[in-house]
Amino acid sequence: MYQRKQQISATRRQWRYLSSRVKQWVKDGSFATFTATKQAFLRNRLRQLFQQMLRLEKMSSLRKALGGAILLLGLSTTSAQAQVNFAPLEENPFGLMAHNELRFETLVDIDGDGDLDIFSIAYETEGYNDIQVIQFRENQSTNNGTLANFQAASAENFGIILPPTGDGSLINPAFGDLDGDGDLDLMLGVFSDDSPGNVFYFENVGDSQNPAFGEPQVSPFNIALDGSLATTPKLVDMDGDGDLDLFSLFYFYDYDNQEDGIVFQENIGTAQAPNFGVAQREIFGLPATYSNPTFFEFGDLDNDGDIDILAGSSYYDYYDYSVSYQYFENTGTATAPAFAAEVLNPYGLEEQTAFFLWPMLGDLDNDGDLDVLTGSTYNEVTEQAGWGYQENLLLNVAVEELADEFTQIQVFPTVSRGAYHLQIRTEESPLAVTLKVFNTNGQLLQQQDYPATTQLDEQLQLDGYPAGTYYLQLQSEQKRWTGKVVKQ
Repeated sequence: MYQRKQQISATRRQWRYLSSRVKQWVKDGSFATFTATKQAFLRNRLRQLFQQMLRLEKMSSLRKALGGAILLLGLSTTSAQAQVNFAPLEENPFGLMAHNELRFETLVDIDGDGDLDIFSIAYETEGYNDIQVIQFRENQSTNNGTLANFQAASAENFGIILPPTGDGSLINPAFGDLDGDGDLDLMLGVFSDDSPGNVFYFENVGDSQNPAFGEPQVSPFNIALDGSLATTPKLVDMDGDGDLDLFSLFYFYDYDNQEDGIVFQENIGTAQAPNFGVAQREIFGLPATYSNPTFFEFGDLDNDGDIDILAGSSYYDYYDYSVSYQYFENTGTATAPAFAAEVLNPYGLEEQTAFFLWPMLGDLDNDGDLDVLTGSTYNEVTEQAGWGYQENLLLNVAVEELADEFTQIQVFPTVSRGAYHLQIRTEESPLAVTLKVFNTNGQLLQQQDYPATTQLDEQLQLDGYPAGTYYLQLQSEQKRWTGKVVKQ
């Protein structure tokens, strides 16, 4: 521990000294007179020190150390994507403990307190039978909300009555505000040979902070997932039109063949009255088939303003439980997605030893980017399952990138019951900007264009939305700033 502290201290001293010198050279014009070789050397040295600090320090501490000097790195002048980097794997973080359970789960702020809880469909033994139950792990975050702290699993079920599935199983809980009433509704997928394509929908008849769910409805809103024997619903605004669309794993098996893929139904209704269109496969450039059933998670992993896909699967070999992350970058836009070819274990994500790899994306350290958590790691020595966590070390430089254009950007308060104030100041020429507001599903909730100005004071109202975290994106012609607020 002492040696680590000494190393951090030495690296910080080198960073402060070199970055202050370079900043002064840039300010007085000397930097522009240096040879290209000398400029490249200075930038590379700053990058090396930056990478060392990434390995040594948590992002919350690192931001304080870097300050405005991040501008000098030149790591990404138009996008933060190049800086995506995940910390090494951490086992059983945030008070989570090893277990012997099979669960399907998701991160969701179900109680509207501004942090992400864990909602699970788990198996328990009752006599000689396995039954499925709901488990709820409340996040009582600490350190002013910057560190997740999950409590032991409780039997809190929010009034949900799990429906029978015959020989099948309930899988893949997914939350989203499907009826536009300001709280989160629930969908559950099904794995069953008897009732292919079914999805159970539970309307939240409570409110955003006191959820209570009604009777299950079978595949409402014209949900029809092309006869898949496994449905893993995911609700995400994939086309940026303000309503939630539906994705699912496609899986079919009989004695003659097996098919694995993805199926998509666009919401052709509204955010208040969903109506899912014709099921589509081979959509957005995604592969037609996969080598194994694949579990998808959606989120802006590289912080470039559109929705990417991070996926996992079950293990392939009885003698090898290693499973890789599969990443599909959205190289299109927020309104016209197009996914690049699969990349395995990008950005430092580590292959997991697991029965199946079920990735969950969420900002668990309150630093504005999406971390990765999975609850199904497997230790072959202890024969126990556990949790695997990799912190996203993406340094959101957008605020600093806009420093050349804006003197000040403020959104305050950052935590409220729905009313916020956006303030922008610039000492340069007038600047036109667009403000977008997203929820954690990537759903575009608001968009406002502001004419060119040197001073902007605007009210932002989120009182009509559920309690939780909301992401703000401010876009000028060349630059982008991202931030977030919490609605209580």
